[in-house]
Amino acid sequence: MARKTKSRSKKKTEAARWSSTRLFVFASAGVAIGLNNFWQFPYLVPEYGGSLFLGSYLFFLLILGYPLLLAQFSIGRLGRASPILSVKTLVDEIDGDPNWHLLGSLATFIGFLVLTYLSVIGGWTFAYSFRAAFGLFDGLTADGIGSVFGNFVSDPERQMFWHSLFIILTMVVSARGLKKGIEPVIRYVMPMIFLLVLLLFIYVVTLPGFNDGLQQLLAPNWEAFGIKSVLVALGQTFFSLGLGYGVYIVYGSYLPDDISLSKSAAGIAGLDVLVAVAATVIVFSILSAAGQDMTSGPILMFKSLPLALDILPYSQLVTTMIYIVLALAAFSTAIALIEPMILWLSETHNMTRFTAAVWSGVCVWLLGIVVIFSFNEWAFSFQYFGSEKQLGLFDAIQITTSNYLLPLTGIFVALFVGWSVHEKLSAEFFSFPDEKLYKVWLWLIRIVIPLLLLVILFSVPALFL
Repeated sequence: MARKTKSRSKKKTEAARWSSTRLFVFASAGVAIGLNNFWQFPYLVPEYGGSLFLGSYLFFLLILGYPLLLAQFSIGRLGRASPILSVKTLVDEIDGDPNWHLLGSLATFIGFLVLTYLSVIGGWTFAYSFRAAFGLFDGLTADGIGSVFGNFVSDPERQMFWHSLFIILTMVVSARGLKKGIEPVIRYVMPMIFLLVLLLFIYVVTLPGFNDGLQQLLAPNWEAFGIKSVLVALGQTFFSLGLGYGVYIVYGSYLPDDISLSKSAAGIAGLDVLVAVAATVIVFSILSAAGQDMTSGPILMFKSLPLALDILPYSQLVTTMIYIVLALAAFSTAIALIEPMILWLSETHNMTRFTAAVWSGVCVWLLGIVVIFSFNEWAFSFQYFGSEKQLGLFDAIQITTSNYLLPLTGIFVALFVGWSVHEKLSAEFFSFPDEKLYKVWLWLIRIVIPLLLLVILFSVPALFL
């Protein structure tokens, strides 16, 4: 029975291959370029040392993000299936410990959990894009903008509409498969994100005080930089790239053999850094020009920014552009996160792609309803590291996935690839120019990365409160 399942899974994925390196890089970058780049990174850079924090982030990207990205792609390219069956295939081939089978299940489950609240927040970005386009934020005071957001999240019916729209669009694209659904969307969505970010960057360059603000943002701030800054940079590297999901395994399974893994991973990491830095400059410049303090998270995106932009030139257009970027970023990430579950259902339950997409979407939609009610009727509070969390299951799911399950999955991926699968890998497999680079990668995966992820697991949860 196991051999039949393995054969069937490989047959299904053989038909799905990326049309080009560019589309593969864009799709994978769509996972990394998420909401975190826009509502977390702009706050962290000035708060934790400016260019010193950026330097730390780039360093960890080199020794943690890039190698772990390659490790996940390698599982997909070798297994040629969903995370669950890719890991199972490799375990069977190397006669490994059967407990490793849980790795694929965990990676798939985490992506599903994250999507349940990402789809809700994605619905917010859709709603705010329309509100901004029709000028509904014009002339509002801080209390007025705060009331708009408060009334929106406290209204389950309105949230359910936008949440449902977000999930339906995700299902429609995913149900059409790689060639007819995901690739055509990625072909337009990612360039549109880059274009809008470029236009927004050009816009902030024209704002008063831009040069002084940029110097203030990127200047090395030794007073703000310390061990906490290094730990936050470490955590941001891991979470920004989305390295704990099963998405990169799935996308790796669609990789033609002639695509260079090392160059593709470098392109993905580079695009993520480029957008994160550009978003930081954009957000910081807008708030500085409006005389507002830096904030983070939903408060930044749904309160501070529309208030700041209201007193700046072309406020309606710029506000709309920002929310469209957020909506597209959330949408591209959602398409990626739902893919492992769809592929697994197709492989193991003999479902058509359409049926698997519907089942996946309905499950995400139902749990998303629970998240929506966490903002109103089902809200409850609890203590976490001395901080009071007031959004019940929304906070519980977010904390469980981000602070615990994601780092654990990253540790298991590194140990599995570094100690169990390494015999099937080589410098040629990754397109490394020489054997020395492969050896560096292997020992980073075996020793350094698991230790760094343990640091994240035990230290970072208390840092992002």
